[in-house]
Amino acid sequence: MQPEKSQANTQENAGNNNVPRKQRALILQGGGALGAYEAGVFKALSEKLSPLDDDSNRRDGRQQGNLFDIVAGASAGAINAALIVDYVIRKRRWEGASDMLCNFWRDVSTPIFWPDSKWLSRGWQFWENARKFQADFFGRFVLPNLQAATSTREEWPFLSYYFLWPDNLGPLASEEAFRRYWSWYQFAFTSLGTPNVLSPGIIQPDFRFHNPYNYLVRYGNAPLAMAIKKYWDYEKRPIKTSYDKNEPRLLFVSVDVKDAITATFDSYEKENGVWKTEYAHETVGGDGRRRDRHVIEYGQGLSIDHLLTSMSSHLRYRPPDLEATTITEEQNKADTLKKETRYFWDGFYLSNTPLREVLQAHRDYWHKIRNHSNTASLTAAAAMSKAKEARAATTVPDLEVYIVDLYPTVEKDDFPKDPDGIQNRVGDILYHDKTKYDQKIANLVTDYIDLANKLIKIAIEQARSKDAVETEIRNFLGAADAKSKKRDGRDRKYGDLLGGRFDVEKVVRIELAADDKNDIYGKAFDFSSDTITQLMEKGYSDALRYV
Repeated sequence: MQPEKSQANTQENAGNNNVPRKQRALILQGGGALGAYEAGVFKALSEKLSPLDDDSNRRDGRQQGNLFDIVAGASAGAINAALIVDYVIRKRRWEGASDMLCNFWRDVSTPIFWPDSKWLSRGWQFWENARKFQADFFGRFVLPNLQAATSTREEWPFLSYYFLWPDNLGPLASEEAFRRYWSWYQFAFTSLGTPNVLSPGIIQPDFRFHNPYNYLVRYGNAPLAMAIKKYWDYEKRPIKTSYDKNEPRLLFVSVDVKDAITATFDSYEKENGVWKTEYAHETVGGDGRRRDRHVIEYGQGLSIDHLLTSMSSHLRYRPPDLEATTITEEQNKADTLKKETRYFWDGFYLSNTPLREVLQAHRDYWHKIRNHSNTASLTAAAAMSKAKEARAATTVPDLEVYIVDLYPTVEKDDFPKDPDGIQNRVGDILYHDKTKYDQKIANLVTDYIDLANKLIKIAIEQARSKDAVETEIRNFLGAADAKSKKRDGRDRKYGDLLGGRFDVEKVVRIELAADDKNDIYGKAFDFSSDTITQLMEKGYSDALRYV
């Protein structure tokens, strides 16, 4: 990274519409121990990618751009993102950040009670022989005959024993899968807990219904917060970054428990030099439309209190909370304002791949906060310009996006039959990268905007009185009574639809593929040293194939 740019230079450049042509974003999913895979991916990307560099960087006084302009994440991805950004702004360089991240994951890993003895080796030999016998003998002779009698077995009284038939039991686990499975059990359900990550389990009984079988095993993640502090002293260095200082932007998402919507925490300033998170919940009832807007300010920067909201599941013994100002807007009533406590759960519940949040935050910063927004007149003028002039009027940098997906989209093995395999696949489906649809919609909107601008250009060029038509179009785009609706239901100008748009030039998805036959349901809890090392190595090798 280069020395900071002066504020005077910033203001001078603002009038010159000095916007970089393109920026690069890294989006990291949540997945507990699977975050070690992202450390390996980041190491490979750090070695193979070069910082973006273009004329706008040099005009801004930057000799070189950032490796990533935006680093975003949820849950474990939020931890990785925070550690990366803190390292970069503290060291003023990207070199060494990947080594730091790998060291963090080594620190939170733990050896397991897996004695290396000749007796255990003999036991595993017997286990492997049993696996081969099941696959060979049952596969060739027993299973075909059982499958021929499927209709009979699905009738009473045989249905009660449906999952006791050999073909419905599923295969025996390999030695490696066995190790992983009992590793996460050791961490999740023994009195030792997960050193450097989670406290021992805390039993919450069902006092409401007095059902002894209905209980939760909950945890505290103070050990993980202390492990993070070794690399990011969040008490002394809350994260607060600036484009003008050539610093990367940190974004991470949380879920507001009561409103069931995402809150995006941002290290860049908002309007009027305020650092805050703002999100809203809207309802429509018999009394009309009601909108509750929650504002959380953090003038000192993002701290561990904010990060905890993104890295704490519903199993945390006490949900993280933050103080917010809630502005309630109702039809035909004066706005009301009150201070209240908002509670949060892990960001991966609603947005484990926060691409939408990244795209929205990227546009808002450049289009609104940097005061480089397209006015309606500028949009119309851009529509009439040549391609080169239209490019010069662009106010939001295009994006190049790298996404790390920790939950495989496609199941490459046979349909899962055993309880662990079924639960594992359900987790993959719930938390895998679903942003391909978001990307498709974004591209569709861009196409419509391009079409609108071309139609405006044709209308003006073909009109007998070009000035009159151009003025009428400008007035229409800027009219305050235009009835285009925002997602929150409020009116906005039609011109706002055309301004501040940008292209997502490239999306690279690096996926922890489903070709691992040793995969288990509790993989997010497996912080064993062997597994963490394997994940970092696999992330590194997988990323090299994509870059």
